Amino acid sequence: MRRRHSAAADLETLWLYLCLGFGLCVLAVPLLAAEEAGDQRLFLPEKGADSHGRKRWYDYVMDPDPGSCTVWTSPDFAERAPRRIAVLPFIDEGAGNYVLNEIQWPGRKGEALDVWRWTHSQRLRRMVHGYLAAREFDLIPVALVDSMLAAHKISSDRVLKSTEPQILGRFLDADALVYGSVSVYRSYYLLLAAGWRVKLAIRMFSAITGREMLTGTATRNILGLRIATNPVDLAIASIGNLVHLRDVTLRRGEDEACRELVLRVPHPPRTARAEPRGIPRALPVATAPALSPEERALPPAAFTLPFRPRPPAPHQNLPPERFFLPEQEESTHGKKNALDYLIDLDPSRFETVASPSLATERPFQLSVLPFVDNATRGHFLLDGVPATPRSREERERWRWTTANRLRRGMAAYLAQRDFWLQSPALTDKILQEMGWRTSADLSREKAERVADWLGVDALVYGEVQDSVAIYAFLYAAWRVGLRLRIRSGRTGRSLIEVSGQRQDATLLPAFFPLDIAISSVMAAGFLRDITLKRAEDELCREIALRIPIPTPPPFASTTESVRTASPPPLPAPAQNDPAKTD
Repeated sequence: MRRRHSAAADLETLWLYLCLGFGLCVLAVPLLAAEEAGDQRLFLPEKGADSHGRKRWYDYVMDPDPGSCTVWTSPDFAERAPRRIAVLPFIDEGAGNYVLNEIQWPGRKGEALDVWRWTHSQRLRRMVHGYLAAREFDLIPVALVDSMLAAHKISSDRVLKSTEPQILGRFLDADALVYGSVSVYRSYYLLLAAGWRVKLAIRMFSAITGREMLTGTATRNILGLRIATNPVDLAIASIGNLVHLRDVTLRRGEDEACRELVLRVPHPPRTARAEPRGIPRALPVATAPALSPEERALPPAAFTLPFRPRPPAPHQNLPPERFFLPEQEESTHGKKNALDYLIDLDPSRFETVASPSLATERPFQLSVLPFVDNATRGHFLLDGVPATPRSREERERWRWTTANRLRRGMAAYLAQRDFWLQSPALTDKILQEMGWRTSADLSREKAERVADWLGVDALVYGEVQDSVAIYAFLYAAWRVGLRLRIRSGRTGRSLIEVSGQRQDATLLPAFFPLDIAISSVMAAGFLRDITLKRAEDELCREIALRIPIPTPPPFASTTESVRTASPPPLPAPAQNDPAKTD
């Protein structure tokens, strides 16, 4: 009887704690609503811009992940940092099949094998492209690069490797080229442990000198590990680990591998605005101009590679990889289904409102304007309550940081959808020159005028609607919400609006005091920076997947170009000029 009473008391205490946590969330809403928001200051130093989403030593311990990431750059990278980059098709050096515990399933051959090799490599290529586009670089859209390569009959890995970087750079109009290879892409299931393993390598070459500027490799493991001491728990844990072999978990491993690589790529020097550049023109390979004497006279970079980023492929008997095949699950890979929402305890929802004019005004060139944080007011919210004291200046910086993290996330995933994204750093520089200082400038200025300043087809506005950590002893989660709107740069009309919320959570049930204590500590360890980044990434990816893919313009001639990214200075915006609305 005493044991039964003790268990009932423990459950009653746990229920009381859960109700208390929920009550704090409810009480926090009027407190934050009563706080004066004011105009958000823009262009402040961002907290952790180069470390947010980058794994630390304790992340490797808690996940657990025996992966690694190494990047090497040439000594003169800062002096000759590229501005305009083309990410070439990646090569699948693995099996091209679904591999479970080193066994290939279902043993694809022929056309099916070629399609899935292209799909695996293309997934990682788009991610590297997206993360580079969210930085200071100007990235040529993947679809446009493929069109140019197809026009020049570069349709397999053998032809790509045999073409000099200088020739590729000339007809792609790029300063640098990124090559990539996927060597490991497989899953493991060992009863108490299960997960995905992804390994890729990238190499960046100068399109002017042909010299290698950067090389790096990354290995990521998204693993589930459970501990069991009796047959019943062993059976439960073995079944539970099967959830790690889902598509959404694979996507997390791909994202983290590519993000870790790009975070280690040095920023280019922030100098003057980039010169106007046009859509690459289609030139026959035979007439592509050779290097000029000035370019040949450039001094080579003297360096010795500490390692080779591309080890011998484990499947040397594979035929040449064919390019430009139908990509499998392009619009669904990484998108949660009903089972994923149930397993992840994610009550997310998304709403999309598209204008009838979207079909006729579908944009190609986008500029992602600074986002506005109307959710946190610069606080770290735990169960809806500000958890850390911050000065007014710190709150301003964190408000900008929270908004800019989701802004860069949206830029990365919009770039993966084949939009031509203007570099956020270039956008900020132009807007500062035009006198923007606070979020009030976003609503005051007409979209047509801002698009003319930036030289783009459409503008992307964003509002952070939620960013909170939730902790209730056995339950922990990050909840992030965002409202995104794309407005035409020609008419100012709203083309599409998507709003949604993502919640990344963990639940560790326990019934006895010692188990409750252990589970509570483990749940608290879930509230790390890397798990917040996963929630942000999945939110941005789900929103981007709901936006139609653009249709790139045809190849341009030498005199035709896209709207310039360096417009002439305009007079300062009028302070009483209202924004145009629908």
